Amino acid sequence: ECMAYGRPVITTMKGVEGLLGIEKLKGVIVQDLEKFPEIIRSLELDHEYRQLREYVEKNYSVEMLCKQLLEGIRMIFNK
Repeated sequence: ECMAYGRPVITTMKGVEGLLGIEKLKGVIVQDLEKFPEIIRSLELDHEYRQLREYVEKNYSVEMLCKQLLEGIRMIFNK
């Protein structure tokens, strides 16, 4: 949800599990849980987090999910 709004994301490795290319995005901070308070206190909002929104739109938008669903259906019925 934060990515969809172009806001920074603070998460653990478990939180980004299965997301491809996430480590390349500015604004995604992957840390141990104990470091969260320190990171939150030091975080400054940067308006350059457009990459996060673009990542969500490219990979998880309704349009993309429909395309993936249609591809799955085609694969099932073409067998």
